[in-house]
Amino acid sequence: MKIHILYTMQDGAWGGGNQFLRALRDEFRRLGVYAETVAEAEAVLCNSYHRLGEALRLKFRYPHKRFIHRLGPVFRYHRGEKWRAMDRAIVDVASRLSELVVWQSEWSRRQADDFPPAKNQVIIGNAADPAIFYVDKNIRHPHVPLVRLLATSWSANSKKGFACYRFLDQTLDFNRYEMTFVGNASGSFQHIKKLPPLQSRELARVINEHDIFVSGAADDACSNAIIEALACGLPVVAFDSGGSRELVGDGGELFGAVGEAPAKIDLVADNYARYAAQVWPQPIAAVAQLYLRAIDGTPTARRLPFGELLCLSAEYALARLKVRL
Repeated sequence: MKIHILYTMQDGAWGGGNQFLRALRDEFRRLGVYAETVAEAEAVLCNSYHRLGEALRLKFRYPHKRFIHRLGPVFRYHRGEKWRAMDRAIVDVASRLSELVVWQSEWSRRQADDFPPAKNQVIIGNAADPAIFYVDKNIRHPHVPLVRLLATSWSANSKKGFACYRFLDQTLDFNRYEMTFVGNASGSFQHIKKLPPLQSRELARVINEHDIFVSGAADDACSNAIIEALACGLPVVAFDSGGSRELVGDGGELFGAVGEAPAKIDLVADNYARYAAQVWPQPIAAVAQLYLRAIDGTPTARRLPFGELLCLSAEYALARLKVRL
């Protein structure tokens, strides 16, 4: 079965969804199942609200192609309550337009409990590109006096953990630790070294130069930053929010409040070998196979009545209007 991903992919440093979909596309290409155009595809993978209006038009044009919708981020948590209408519209369109809804985490699926449920749904997490993010034994763990901590975020949204990082900037024992932040952040740090967003290969090199990854992000469905760190072999200390618990597993520690973070970092640093041995990121090859099996098991595509497509288009247009007001 040939699959096309209906998403405009960006090169270079970009958000987590873009990086994952690019890696998934490359794996589908490697397997010989990727269609470069919708016309050539038997299945179309849509992503959240991206090109959603186009997806509705394509469903009318190609009623017998299977549509799969990947959902995860809860926009009202990051962009404000007026985005609730968009959250509802995305879930509603995905549930009625697509033969299958893919949630990035169990947490993200639960956030849609007050919206109309999808008939066919599955949970499939994300993964990093193994050609870029891997344990580089030529870089890792030279003998240095300080434990090296790292945090990253392409987005400067306040919920990406900046309150946590500023707290650590003031409270960490910098006689024991050094910390680097890579990405976009408003303001500056006193002790934490700040680097701009990096291309993926350069970012992977920097990750491999560090020992522990710290994430203070709240309400992330499936943090690509955590996934990339795990792929490079770093234990993770993360805020217990969103889908982070599902990613970290035994390969790190979670904290429930910012004030708990330093003690959790100490715990991982004191027992580093044990935590590092429990880092088991899901490879992109396995994720691609989960997608393929899920798509193969979807019901036969059905034609949506024109009136239903119009209603969905109107709901999406109204949601877009609300978030612009």
